[in-house]
Amino acid sequence: MGHIAQVEYNLLVQLAPSTAGKKDSYAKLLPLQQLEIFERIMEKTSGMDLARVMHEQSQSNWQEWLARRSTYTRSLAVMSMVGYLLGLGDRHPSNLMIHQTSGKVVHIDFGDWYA
Repeated sequence: MGHIAQVEYNLLVQLAPSTAGKKDSYAKLLPLQQLEIFERIMEKTSGMDLARVMHEQSQSNWQEWLARRSTYTRSLAVMSMVGYLLGLGDRHPSNLMIHQTSGKVVHIDFGDWYA
């Protein structure tokens, strides 16, 4: 788990202790409970983590950063539409990877898709 994801997970465990070490415990909460926890986590984080990481990878070159951001945005949009049309489920940040140099979104974990 990446550093950023670990920080958010630690906040999740703090705010909803019953989720610690229990797979899908958060998913079993009522939608209103999930929303409340999500909003509290968002209050404690900047929401700029991805932008900051992409900028750091660009070595302060704004053209490279803009190109990477554009590639990320386009590939995420296309992959989201393709996933919807194919009926992919279980799509969440842990099932997406971002290519370090190009910014392209790569879907992973199709284990339950073909079942």
